[in-house]
Amino acid sequence: MNKEKRKHWGKRIMAALLALGLFAAAGCGGGTAETDGIARDPDNPPEYSTTDRNFRLAAWSLPPNAGTGYGDLANNPDYATVENWQTMADAGFNYALPTSDYTDEHIFNTLEKAEATGVKVLVRDYNNFGIQQTVAQGGSYAEARARFEEKSDQIRARYDKFAEYESFAGIIAYDEPNSTMFEAIAAGQDWFLKYYPEYEYYVNLLPNYATPQQLFGTDSNKGYTYADHVKMFVDEVNPQLISYDHYALMRDAFDVKYLLEDFLYNLYLFAVQAKEKDIPFYIFLQTMGFYDNVPLETYADFAWQAYTSMAFGVTGIQCFCYWTLLEEEELNNVRDGMVDRDGTKLPAYDIVKSVFDEIKSFEEVFLSFKWDTFKLYEASLVSNSMFGFIRNNQAEKLLGVQDVETDQDLVVGQFLDKDGFPGFMVVNQSSPFDLEEASVTMTFDSDVTAALVYAKGKEKLVRLDDHKLTLDLGSGEGNFVIPL
Repeated sequence: MNKEKRKHWGKRIMAALLALGLFAAAGCGGGTAETDGIARDPDNPPEYSTTDRNFRLAAWSLPPNAGTGYGDLANNPDYATVENWQTMADAGFNYALPTSDYTDEHIFNTLEKAEATGVKVLVRDYNNFGIQQTVAQGGSYAEARARFEEKSDQIRARYDKFAEYESFAGIIAYDEPNSTMFEAIAAGQDWFLKYYPEYEYYVNLLPNYATPQQLFGTDSNKGYTYADHVKMFVDEVNPQLISYDHYALMRDAFDVKYLLEDFLYNLYLFAVQAKEKDIPFYIFLQTMGFYDNVPLETYADFAWQAYTSMAFGVTGIQCFCYWTLLEEEELNNVRDGMVDRDGTKLPAYDIVKSVFDEIKSFEEVFLSFKWDTFKLYEASLVSNSMFGFIRNNQAEKLLGVQDVETDQDLVVGQFLDKDGFPGFMVVNQSSPFDLEEASVTMTFDSDVTAALVYAKGKEKLVRLDDHKLTLDLGSGEGNFVIPL
């Protein structure tokens, strides 16, 4: 080969090598991979705030009015004092869900004590001229709406008095209805919002471990699924919100603790409906022992419930129960709520308060995002049975995340702010009964250089080394991460 030809081929080889280098840099194993474009300036991090709402922290079973207990505890003194209400508010509760306000006198006393302590109340009204009793008669939408119109003046006369209190937030219309009640519930909602549009019409649904009879009543033999139950409620009622209870901390006949395997599945079904309808959803979590459900013993017991729920977009946590129910322990094995039957603080009080304090520390940030999807990460060769219910529903990839390494199972909820930038709720999914810590490394796109991390009640800006973020999650813990 002559000199000119050698020079020509040398130029072609050099051009090919340069092209190959550029190709590698563009995403085939080189330094600058294609990105999802989620990076922002860490020296000017985004600021998030909400002025219209707070994260809901609600108590079920309040300081009892006099004579509202059961059985041998029926003649209880009046525990519904400002002092006891303040103790409840100091735990972090901003909403109250009464269960034993049997008279208007009870309701007014609850509203008064709540107002004195800055708590909002969803009234549960047992009066014949009230929402719950009118809905309870069931029937078609037209039949139920006609009943409301017949009683309209009497109901409004009472509810107008409730509305004189700033603490009045709305009505508990029905708790755990079967599907045959949905038309009557819809009729009650339409009547209520016609006259009280600024208030809340609240209904709480059953969990997925309820029986077909509980879920569907006389329609229980029609082959409906639990997913049908939830969708039927949303479609027929068009609710302002959705709420349900699910109590996952259990013990078996040998006193071995375990988790109900369908906890994540129930969360996923509600998350999808809430996202589709753009409405909030709330969950009742376990803070008391009853039947074979165990009381809280550690921070992890409650944190796991709370942060796992938040990974699926929950914006309200309701506690069952705050005040240990005034019934004999032998009746339903009721024991060890957040406070005892006389109002004495129990270990669960400080456990719940510590988690609530953490949530409140970043609630404005969290509420500035909306739930989008989730992804599961398994660290063990043994398949996670809880993950099995929703594994096929997870996202293929999280925005701006190249890889996640973990030594414990994880669930990561993906959220989007109003501009489409992501945040992630990263939660240790090892059983809270095992008290295992998780070491997690998230590798982000090559243009992500920092992250805001909300952990244990504190915010920190972390500069990333090689686009990697390391998180140390205690048992039950969750961190909210915003890549920059």
